[in-house]
Parts: sequence; C-alpha cells; structure tokens
Amino acid sequence: MVLEQEHRKNELKVAFLLYKPLPKVMGGGDIAVRTLIDILKRIPEVGKLEIFAISNRDYEEKIFGNVIQKHIKGYGYPERGFSRFLDLLCLFVFGFRSSLTMISKNRKVVDALVKYDPDLLIALSFQVNPIISKFKSINKNAKIIAYTDSPEVLSVVFEYLEATRLPNLLKKFVRVLFYKRYLKFHQKVAVDFIKNSDIVVVPTEFDKEEILQLSDINKKDIFVIPPISYKENEVKKLKPTSKIKKVVFVGACNFWPNLQAIEIIKQKIAPKLKDIEFIVVGKYCKPQKEDNVYIMGEVKDLDPILREADAFIAPIVSGRGIKTKILTYFLYRKPVIGTSLAFRGYKVKNNYNAIVEDNIDNIWRRLYELNRSKKDILRIQKNSIKALEDFKISKLKQKWIKVLRHEK
Repeated sequence: MVLEQEHRKNELKVAFLLYKPLPKVMGGGDIAVRTLIDILKRIPEVGKLEIFAISNRDYEEKIFGNVIQKHIKGYGYPERGFSRFLDLLCLFVFGFRSSLTMISKNRKVVDALVKYDPDLLIALSFQVNPIISKFKSINKNAKIIAYTDSPEVLSVVFEYLEATRLPNLLKKFVRVLFYKRYLKFHQKVAVDFIKNSDIVVVPTEFDKEEILQLSDINKKDIFVIPPISYKENEVKKLKPTSKIKKVVFVGACNFWPNLQAIEIIKQKIAPKLKDIEFIVVGKYCKPQKEDNVYIMGEVKDLDPILREADAFIAPIVSGRGIKTKILTYFLYRKPVIGTSLAFRGYKVKNNYNAIVEDNIDNIWRRLYELNRSKKDILRIQKNSIKALEDFKISKLKQKWIKVLRHEK
C-alpha cells in the first residue's frame, strides 16, 4: 500500500491545451490528440490527464472513456465567417491578428491551468501560444511540449483558397495582398511558440529540419513521432491480388490537394488505363461517373470499398503534413501508388512496399507495368505493412517515454 502511494506521488499530471474543444466527429488534427492520449495512458509515469479547451460556455465532459475535457468560456479563434474576415483584415491593415490578442486575455483558461498545476503541458497549435506565455510566467516548473508541424504548413491556407468558389480574379487579389504578410506574421508566431516550449514533437523528419532552419532550438529537444497509430488487430488479412481492376482514392473534395489529385486521375491516369475502374470516395464530392472514373461522394462505411479495391492511388502534388489515409491504405494490404509527398513520414521503398512516382505523367505507366506482373503485385502487397513500422502503438509508446524522461 505504501509503495502504491509512493508510485502515485511520482506520477505525472498532464494537461492538454486546445484552442477549441475536441468534437464528436473528429478530423485529422483531432485524431492526433486522441492517439497521443491513448499512448500516454499506457505509460506508467503518467497519472492524471485532462484537456483544457477554449469554448463558448463553461462545463465539463468525459471523452475517450474517462478523460475530462474542460470547456472554458473565452475568446476563441475564428476559423470561418465574418469574424475570420475581420481578423485577416486586421492582419492586412495593422500587421497583427486581433484574435491572438483576444486569446491572450483568456485569464480563466490560465487560472484553470494554474489551479490544475500540471507537471506537463502539451499544446498542439500556435493559437494557444499567448496562454502559454502567461502560464509560464506563473508556473515555471511545468514542462511545455509543443506538438506541431513545421511552419511550412501555414501556406496550406492559400491552398484551401483554391478550393473555394470565389472568382479567380479575387483569389489572385487575396494571394497578392495577403500571402507574404500572412506567412511572415504566422512564421514569427510559430517560432515564438517553439521558443516557449521545452520540447518540440513533430510528425516527420521533414518538419524537424524545417524547424531547425527557422529557429535556434537545440536539435536534441526535437523528437519525431507520428501523430497516428495502428493496432495489430487492425491489419487486414492478406488476400493476394493477381490483377488490378479497381483502384481507389479517398479524399474530401473541399480540400485543394485532393481536388488536384482527382483531376490528375481524371485527366492523366484513367484515360490511359481504360480497363481499370477508378473510384473516388470523399465528403463534399458530387457523385458522378465519367468514363472509367466513378466519383461516389461520401459513404457511411468505407470498409467494403477498401476491401474490394485491388490497389490505392495517391497522386498528391500539394499540401503539407502526414497523410493519415495512407496509413489506412497500407492496413488493407494492397499496392499503393503515390508521390513522395503523399508518402512523407512513411517507411516506403520504391518497388518494395509501394510504387513511388513523382512524375505525374508517368504514374499511369507505373500502374500499367505493375499490372503486368503478378509477382511484383504480390511482393508489394506482402511488404506493404512494413511501411508502418514507426506507427505501432508499442513503438510510439517507447518514443514518448523518451520525451517524458528528457532533461534540458
């Protein structure tokens, strides 16, 4: 009993700080939080764990079983609508974002964190940096961990712009007026976010190199740990494919890199491979059929489609960060054909566990050549799971243990 009490005394109290609450239906960034919580709960050194999120009212809820998410009423970060327009207009006119100034006034969030008194504070976005600054001035003992992509991801906002229905002239006007100022300001905020942290965790080696170039953080204080994982029981049974007749692409149509990829499939790949059916599945995609390309739109259950596929394709030429759908593809033990950008963060080797091709005009030919060899198809199928070696829960757990035990 005494030993058990002593063990509990040494357990770390962890706080997650978010600029908005985790929703019931989670996107990529939200899944990263869930993955991290799942891993930390498996580590003996971690004791109490709570989420603190800026919200529109004060209340608590339990998520992921028994994790408390505290909604704290305060000034939020506008992501859409007129408030976001005013926020960006302020950036253009005055050179700063009013939203971040308002977030810094969220004293209730700071007070809640101080009262909780965490040993470890994990922040997953630069938006909360003003709160971290205030918290650090009061609690100098807590270790701050920033889990972030490289500042390169900031340019993605202008890729979203391409997916809107705004007139091309207006899009060009926005890019010319805002691009440099937007990136300059947010890069400064992102670097400040990194400086405010004791440890930085990033999803890929690429992010690590980018951050090292932009900040003077010590290389030893940056850890590369993927934000997604899989369990052994999620790996599908290998069903050897002898012929590729059906190729699947998964991606929401409100995201510019996905729209680009779909157009590449329609214009540069599918017309050259008439004997193959290309299926596109994703939210906001308008169902339609054009020759051998079938755009299904959103479906309730992806599993039957992914099981029936003979291969997956990812002709991604823009976008940042790690692509979570690639992990899903590999779990289904089928050949995956994509660009090196699509495979960023994965352990892929061309012609061994995937087909890597950065020449968009050559992807159809690589797929055609693969389809002529049962031996090559089977080899890539068998080795596909090896691309996910760094995503095993057990490996991620060991990496996070190193982070928790890291000393400055």
